[in-house]
Amino acid sequence: MARLARRALLGFAIYASVPAAVVVAGFLYGALGIWASILWGLGILAGLVIYGRQRLNQSRGE
Repeated sequence: MARLARRALLGFAIYASVPAAVVVAGFLYGALGIWASILWGLGILAGLVIYGRQRLNQSRGE
């Protein structure tokens, strides 16, 4: 049961993080300009790539 709750919370966090990242990018754009927003997006994208690689390596058993 705890595993199911953990997976549900993780799924919610993934879906909630996307709108949160967009809102933060909008605030950065309004306060600091387009480059701050672009750098924020690149940071999010890099984090997703790193997370995806870790998950892929775990599924391969490395």
